[in-house]
Amino acid sequence: MKLTALRPGNSFILQSNQYLYKVIMKKNRGSMIIESSSPYFLKYEAGKIIKAIEGSIGIFCFINENHAINTSFALGDTLVIKVKPIGKIIIPEYICNLLITLKLFYNINIKHNYKIKHIPPKGTVCCESVEVLE
Repeated sequence: MKLTALRPGNSFILQSNQYLYKVIMKKNRGSMIIESSSPYFLKYEAGKIIKAIEGSIGIFCFINENHAINTSFALGDTLVIKVKPIGKIIIPEYICNLLITLKLFYNINIKHNYKIKHIPPKGTVCCESVEVLE
């Protein structure tokens, strides 16, 4: 899939036969880096529909498997799974560079706080919801 015409902050909807890729922790199939006690922790079980946490930028995914694999190498013991996006998808302009500060990230004007914002990895998109396919 080519998203070169889209700029950060734009949204789009994929065709029904297109998929995305999600990096999860191998040990518990949970959100990467986020502690399981965090309100932002989500568990990705095959066949389930997962909704983004209200007020967040969405579920962090990648437009192709190579982008997901490249990011997963830096994160440790991970799995790359295929997901089907549901609803609106955005290309984020910024993501939080320290996931510990997610609550702060979502509750301030990040355009003016350069300490916690970060350019997302290549191929990053954020979804309202996803169906876990594997």
